[in-house]
Amino acid sequence: MTTPTRGMVLGKFMPPHLGHQYLFEFAREYVDELAIVVETERNQPIPGELRYSWVKEMFPTVNVLHLTDENPQDPSEYPDFWTIWRNSLLRLLPFTPDYVFASENYGWKLA
Repeated sequence: MTTPTRGMVLGKFMPPHLGHQYLFEFAREYVDELAIVVETERNQPIPGELRYSWVKEMFPTVNVLHLTDENPQDPSEYPDFWTIWRNSLLRLLPFTPDYVFASENYGWKLA
């Protein structure tokens, strides 16, 4: 029996589009268990709750999570930026991911 692989997709998805859909589908095929994390902040132009509901609607069989922590957005301003983000995500996720999927440069740093 093999251990299931687990992955996470993180993004703002403002708004979710076909590129995001492709990323979600790729990630879902690559791992046994997937979580999509919709990161939102209070003052974004498209409300976070709306984007979260759109992603849940796009992928009803995937664990879609809503990250509402007001985490820093610029690594140059916070020496512990990546630790803050890692801890925030690990509190939210139901598992520790083996893989991080992202379409932005931060993906490899977060992984």
